[in-house]
Amino acid sequence: MPSFTVATALALAHANDGAPWDLDAWKDITGIESGLFPEEDGNLPPGISRADANEISTYFDVLSKIGTQEKQIRFSRANDRYVGRTKWNTWVAKRYQQWGMHNLAVKAMTDNNCHPHMIMKADGLDKWPDATIVANLAQPALGLALFGSDGLTSLNMVKPALRTLVNTIVTRALDLLKTKFQRMQKTAKNRREIADNAYKGMC
Repeated sequence: MPSFTVATALALAHANDGAPWDLDAWKDITGIESGLFPEEDGNLPPGISRADANEISTYFDVLSKIGTQEKQIRFSRANDRYVGRTKWNTWVAKRYQQWGMHNLAVKAMTDNNCHPHMIMKADGLDKWPDATIVANLAQPALGLALFGSDGLTSLNMVKPALRTLVNTIVTRALDLLKTKFQRMQKTAKNRREIADNAYKGMC
């Protein structure tokens, strides 16, 4: 089943009083000090004009008013040319690596002893662990890294308005790690086959 992209999760989080762009830790990571839609043009995020901001804001508003998650995902992934959506998705895609989100997610998993490779080694597994379990274990540590204590509840859980965003970032990191793992597995298998064939040719 399709899921939220990071861009969509960010758009939906913004409906909660501009989260997470109002949090100091997130500002430090992104370098964006005045939120996405400041009153002064000079405070707009790099790469976003006032016209862009208006179109993106309209997209956020439309997306947040869609009744179900399934419909939100469908709208966010539609192929029609919805200007604000296209500009927002492109803007986030260009900056995601720059912000270091993948590395932050991997560090959170490692620090919390729930990196997939650590789980596989500890449990003696040769298959990739359940992504949902890993994401849930990593969520508090990544939430703290992304948002600081202001993004957590009194129980040190990620605040509800930010949980989808955190899970989406972790899930994307897990997808990339799994792809790399599968590629390494395939390479190792191919090497074994080459070695086996070479050995058979010598016999």
